[in-house]
Amino acid sequence: MVSRRFGLSREECEDVLQEVQVAFLAAALRFRGECTLHSYLMQIACHKCTDYLRRRERSGAHSHASGQRQAAARNDDALEIAVNKAALAEAMSCLTPRERRLVELFYTEARSYREIAAELGIAIGAVGGLKAAALLKLRKALEVVPRGDGNA
Repeated sequence: MVSRRFGLSREECEDVLQEVQVAFLAAALRFRGECTLHSYLMQIACHKCTDYLRRRERSGAHSHASGQRQAAARNDDALEIAVNKAALAEAMSCLTPRERRLVELFYTEARSYREIAAELGIAIGAVGGLKAAALLKLRKALEVVPRGDGNA
């Protein structure tokens, strides 16, 4: 489960699971099937784990020294990066294999449209449209996630 990846105890995992269930029930009518239900739930769980850890850090921050608060802020930044990576990985699962490969070629391998077209076996003029469609799917998959206090 996602909460185990965040280093939560069993009791904390149970608390987060309840928050995920509430958030999902509140947001279920907005689920449009743009990604898998599994991806949707994983994104909610990642966000709820992050929210839980932030609340835990804040509640203990008043009794910590300044150096400890700075360390917690650095941990919070690292946690945010980890959550964003997990959310992006889940969102990428909403793409077709061709769209996923195009995104990888363009953004991680810095390939040109000409190189992408050659690798995917498509016309160079089709690369931009396919990239735009893939990015739209990613954007939608990433924005469907309820955040914060459950007012999603």
